[in-house]
Amino acid sequence: MQFYKVKASSETLNVVRNKNENNIPLTDNEAIDLLIVPDMTHDYNIRELLEMTSELIRNAKILDREFHCDLIDCQKKVMQRFIKKEERKEMENMLNLKAEDYGLEPNVTGFEEAVNLSYLDGKREGISEGIEDTAKNLIELGFEDEIISKATKLDLKTIKKLRNE
Repeated sequence: MQFYKVKASSETLNVVRNKNENNIPLTDNEAIDLLIVPDMTHDYNIRELLEMTSELIRNAKILDREFHCDLIDCQKKVMQRFIKKEERKEMENMLNLKAEDYGLEPNVTGFEEAVNLSYLDGKREGISEGIEDTAKNLIELGFEDEIISKATKLDLKTIKKLRNE
């Protein structure tokens, strides 16, 4: 992570704060930069910094819900690098609230986390399969690819692939 030491954390934090205050979606790079703020140059104690970044991640406007949940999971892993388990519970709870907003189970640590991540992966996979099933049904009903794409949010390439199955 030495590459990021050149970048100051204040720059990333200010950009994200401004976008959060103005309800502007973060770019993927800005969201990922939040995760690596502890490896950037900063004058904060690490706990303060992680509290700030966790709050920003939780409140960020990110258009892809799945990506937002993945960021929350990654932020928990970042906390594991720097904060003792007994001291990070409060921040994890705050991040779990956002996951619950999306109807996902909050993550915990250890074995339960592995089980929970498997559940989330299965849930995401099931949703994806359901969307593809819907697209197949729309194909059978004779809908055009563009309409199917709008209805399912699948790209045209995927729809053409389903049409050929």
